[in-house]
Amino acid sequence: MSGVNITDAGSVSRAMTEIRVRDAGNIDRVLTEVRVIGPDGVDRVVYGQFAVGASPTSVSVKGNSATTVTLTTRTTTAFASFPVGAVTYAWTQLSGDPMTITNPSGATTAFSAAVAPGGILSGVFQCAIADAGGHSGTVSVNATIVNLYGGLA
Repeated sequence: MSGVNITDAGSVSRAMTEIRVRDAGNIDRVLTEVRVIGPDGVDRVVYGQFAVGASPTSVSVKGNSATTVTLTTRTTTAFASFPVGAVTYAWTQLSGDPMTITNPSGATTAFSAAVAPGGILSGVFQCAIADAGGHSGTVSVNATIVNLYGGLA
């Protein structure tokens, strides 16, 4: 649990690692998110579980060249929700046609490759995301590069 401390009756402040609640049936449940409405009326998440994602999860580019041309997809950004400390990103290609990862250790990247007239290239990429607290996860992104020259739609 990142940045959340609780002070006990003896004025000792401790970092929280988990929040549990007991329902009416005396069943303990681990909370996955805690929201607080501040004095300004703004609803804020003050605790949540580590999760990863990417936006968008599918990127592409279309060109129209009579010669082989190198094209680069639009960017995608991987992210971690509720990370502890610094976050690292490591992009790799899982499958498909060979492409270059433009920023293999950054949150935001794109994919590029040379494609012949009428060619369609595709690949699946994965970003491994880890934080300083030992949390980690992966997210996949699909990439497509198309050279429309020659009548492709």
